[in-house]
Amino acid sequence: MKSTRDNLIETGLQLMHRNGYYATGIKEILDTAQVPKGTFYHYGTARLPEVR
Repeated sequence: MKSTRDNLIETGLQLMHRNGYYATGIKEILDTAQVPKGTFYHYGTARLPEVR
């Protein structure tokens, strides 16, 4: 089983690959990963890798 952090990263990378970096929003990542918004802010953007 993947950790929530790994799930967020993997989902975000898949969506950015498919839609492009600028066309992928936080809400779409959270909805696709089925993660509540508060969980994302718990990890914070500084703790997630930058993907550019």
